[in-house]
Amino acid sequence: MARVCQERGDQQGLNFWEYVVLVVGILKQDGMSDEEDGEVPMTVGGMTRNHAIKKILVVHWRHPWFRDLFRIVDSAPAVEQVLFHRAGHSRIIQLPVNEVTYRAPPTGLPMSVFRPEYLENLYPIDRQDLEISNRDIPVYNF
Repeated sequence: MARVCQERGDQQGLNFWEYVVLVVGILKQDGMSDEEDGEVPMTVGGMTRNHAIKKILVVHWRHPWFRDLFRIVDSAPAVEQVLFHRAGHSRIIQLPVNEVTYRAPPTGLPMSVFRPEYLENLYPIDRQDLEISNRDIPVYNF
């Protein structure tokens, strides 16, 4: 996407996708949202049946702003259909839900990644165990 924005001369889009790459590189896999399998009823042509979904859970320690960021990222295939071609089975719907996952955060993340209340409620030794990085991620409102 960054390359496409650059080719289009879309500086704002390029800044956004470069920022996404930065955030994903810092969070890595252990800082991303958890998913669970689920089903939702869907009606098509008057027939209702359950369809498989992936429920995207709230990560209790992560700043909620990152959930909003990844909603934008996850919507890219629908917006940029020219770039994202689907073949084969239909895409599994990813549905953000209000269910919370309480897994421990990885170590070495910047302070801005954390929900402030999470850090405030930690014992000093637990906060020290997080090995919070001096590197910070600016939080942008795109």
